[in-house]
Amino acid sequence: MVSHSKSVMRELLVLHLLGSEKIGLYGLDLVARSQGHLKRGGVYVTLGRLQEKGQVLSKKAPAHVVLARLGIPGRTMYEITQAGKLRLVEAQKDGWHPPSGRGGSVITRLVGVVLKRLRDMRGGTPREAASVIRS
Repeated sequence: MVSHSKSVMRELLVLHLLGSEKIGLYGLDLVARSQGHLKRGGVYVTLGRLQEKGQVLSKKAPAHVVLARLGIPGRTMYEITQAGKLRLVEAQKDGWHPPSGRGGSVITRLVGVVLKRLRDMRGGTPREAASVIRS
């Protein structure tokens, strides 16, 4: 397997997410679907690099009629290009695969946050905090 830099890993993740959709995605949709691997600010930098390389195409989604009258433009939607699909296939042949989620499901992460907050408020171990929740 080839070792990739963090920026290349983010690019491949974006290509993977875009490639798994039949229609394009908004930048914040990519952040939401990345399970914590992409951040709000960084996703647009990554999308810009991919556009420069010809691997992602952007287009403005039509604005709602009311917003258009106020001069507020539509949101930008991103789609993977054929060059992006080829890069993704090559990376997968080299052993790249999408990263797994951070800490499991949303529920698992939420329970972890709640237990940590209870522990911080009351002190003690996670098991003691869990017993407070059960009682």
